[in-house]
Amino acid sequence: MSFISDYWILVASATATIVICKLIIRLIKKFREERQLATFPSAPSHWFTGHLHYVKNHDGTTLQFHVRCATEFKTCYIMRRGPLLTGLVLCHPDAIKVVQTSSAPKAPTYEFIKPFFGNGLVAANGNKWFRMRRLLTPAFHFEILRSYVQIFQDSTNTLLEKWLSLESEEVELFHHLSLMTLDSILKCALSYETDCQTQEEATSYIRAVYDASDEVLNRLMNPLLHSDIIYKMTAGAKRYSEVCAVTQAKAKEVIRERRATLQDSVEQEKLKKRRYLDFLDILLAARDESGNALTEEEITSEVMTFMFAGHDTTASSISWTLYNLARFPEQQEKCREEIDAVLGSKEEFEWCSARELLKVDSDQRICKGDKTRRGTWVTTHIFALHRNPHVWADPELSPNASGPNCIGQSFALAELKTTVAMILRMFELSVAPQNIIQDYEDLQPHLILRAKNGIVVNISPRSSS
Repeated sequence: MSFISDYWILVASATATIVICKLIIRLIKKFREERQLATFPSAPSHWFTGHLHYVKNHDGTTLQFHVRCATEFKTCYIMRRGPLLTGLVLCHPDAIKVVQTSSAPKAPTYEFIKPFFGNGLVAANGNKWFRMRRLLTPAFHFEILRSYVQIFQDSTNTLLEKWLSLESEEVELFHHLSLMTLDSILKCALSYETDCQTQEEATSYIRAVYDASDEVLNRLMNPLLHSDIIYKMTAGAKRYSEVCAVTQAKAKEVIRERRATLQDSVEQEKLKKRRYLDFLDILLAARDESGNALTEEEITSEVMTFMFAGHDTTASSISWTLYNLARFPEQQEKCREEIDAVLGSKEEFEWCSARELLKVDSDQRICKGDKTRRGTWVTTHIFALHRNPHVWADPELSPNASGPNCIGQSFALAELKTTVAMILRMFELSVAPQNIIQDYEDLQPHLILRAKNGIVVNISPRSSS
């Protein structure tokens, strides 16, 4: 009995020693970080919690704090997340461009998303990132995107038919467009035929994506949960594991069905006649210099990444675009006139038409900032950038932007333009007073920006459509 007691005392002592040593090391790093960032501006902060009281609820108050900092400090500002983590937030194009074009390693917090995305392009660093990027870039060549325009139209037509059959004119955009963009990415990049827009089976995947996104953010915003030991003891960790299992199972299902299809002789002949390989076919056929195929884990990671990135972010962009056009009828009509001028009476889109539709011009200002040292935690705040009055003449109406490292940027923009154009040709959009998103308190930042009560607009068929 004494031996067992001594054993557990030894284990407890060793654990306590490790924790204390890690804490001391982190405090030393914290002291060095504070010295490195001493030349950068900061909003007033608490000596222990830092700026957490501004961002603890992760709602409109959080967004307001970052916009206020961008307004006051112009380029960047210090963010203190509790007593141990201090970093630099960038909110100006020139400062952000330095990070986006660098090969600096990603922050340790990217480990939080690996159960959700896998260790694919989003989370990978260094040689692994460059290897996968080189491998996958051909899947998004504009010649391949040309063939996807018809699929975008088919997916949008399914959406339009659903809307025409609704009894109410009121629709919540994000739900409908999430299913539509999921439909498109599955068919375009993964050669996976689905009726997810009309069958409820896709809802569990969409719900799992929402829940996983929320849990990633909850952990990110709470410094205590950055510790794997502490986090694994929480109910959130269990829930995160469950929803990530759903997203991973869907990715594996897609891969399994594609493998089976490629064994069919008819499908093999189709593939030989096709002038390109889609995203998943490239993954399955890829070989390194030694002739080794990608591992099942690598393939699954990339499919998980693109299933999320290919539908959730695009759905958000299309939803907010349609909402703002519904808010401003004059701009909606200008877009419609441009669509009619480009397309005329044509029912089918072509790649050149998709590229011409709905152009948005924006300017970029240049600023000069101080230097940071190697190892500094640096992040960008896109919402603050888009509302930075030192960049935009009217910061509340600034255009959206995509980073130069977004491999699917052209894919997303082509789908956005096609979808918006088809919807505007079919429907008039408006927003009821009670559904207008008035201020920051109506917004809810997740991995993408959402509205607390959904993005709700009214649709009515055009008499000439």
